[in-house]
Amino acid sequence: MIRINRTVLAVVGLALVSIGLVVLAAGAPTVAQSGANASTDQTDGQPDLSLPAYNDGYSAVQGDRCIPITPLGDGYQTAEEYYDYRHPETSPSSYMYSSHGTTHVQAADTSRLFLQDGGDGLNLVVVHGELEGTGDGGDVTFVFDGLPDGEWAVKDDQYDLDVENGSGTNDDVWDRRGDASRVSWTWAGGRTDGGVYTDLGDDFAVTIRPAFNDVADLQQSDGEITEWQVLSGDDRNPQATSLDTTEPVELRSGGCSAVTALDVVETDGGSVTFNATVTNQGDAAETITVPIAMDGEVVEEYDLSIGPNDAVTFNATVSVDEAATLSVGGQSASVDESGGIATRLPGFGVPVAIVAVLSVLALRIRR
Repeated sequence: MIRINRTVLAVVGLALVSIGLVVLAAGAPTVAQSGANASTDQTDGQPDLSLPAYNDGYSAVQGDRCIPITPLGDGYQTAEEYYDYRHPETSPSSYMYSSHGTTHVQAADTSRLFLQDGGDGLNLVVVHGELEGTGDGGDVTFVFDGLPDGEWAVKDDQYDLDVENGSGTNDDVWDRRGDASRVSWTWAGGRTDGGVYTDLGDDFAVTIRPAFNDVADLQQSDGEITEWQVLSGDDRNPQATSLDTTEPVELRSGGCSAVTALDVVETDGGSVTFNATVTNQGDAAETITVPIAMDGEVVEEYDLSIGPNDAVTFNATVSVDEAATLSVGGQSASVDESGGIATRLPGFGVPVAIVAVLSVLALRIRR
């Protein structure tokens, strides 16, 4: 028979008191989850209040690098009008089989990609080489994953073969399967290749895996691509950012900033005060709006301007009437109004109490 003396009973009693205080605590709202324990909003039925989803913006991500990008275009031209791909059967016609509408963003021995704000929506544009430029052509293969329900409205090159008029060498390969496409281009010096994928929509993440020059599927050009760039900003004077030609890049909706820390510092009389840190992981400054929500309903917004690769911490106070989930830019913490005076005995919470009981019982058993 195991004897339990007064010491054991005292520990058990203290543990039960501690547990009872936790369960029956009353008073001001208290934080059940904050700081390192705060979670990202992913609750079913709740809106996505993360900064990339809440703010208008786009970015290109390669490895640990994030590049904020602004679409080119005037919002009126369609993909076909903007790219203006010409061959002998188009009007106007040309035997150059190239883009005549993107000459202002073309560069010799360079592959460029960017978003275009068009009359038919937001489009993804790829253009290789430079029309009547100094390059010797090139060979490129791109594998696209995560394409939304749009289409390749422009394919440079793809056309009906016409040997009589000289268009008997349609060598580019376009293979689309579901949300993926594999496209291989080869072009001669002084010409371009590329394409436009239309209707990206409001929420997208398209990954492009590149293969340039001697690792491309087609090997028919004497030229070499030496630069891969993403463009952003003004259509007539865009900013070009170089990419690693051997690594995939993701073009996505949303910028480069995120809430990286959320700490509730005070709960008092139906209000919650917190500190939130927003980090811009991008190469350029961003101006963003941080949504502050209770149970998925936005109650306040906080505007911030953050420099490249910088962080800003701000303090705010919001009201809380009952148990709720506080969300700040996609990070959340539970706020519990339980009506008691305390939620935990200092230094002696439920886990400690249980461990103490088990330890003493084990000690008595061994004796």
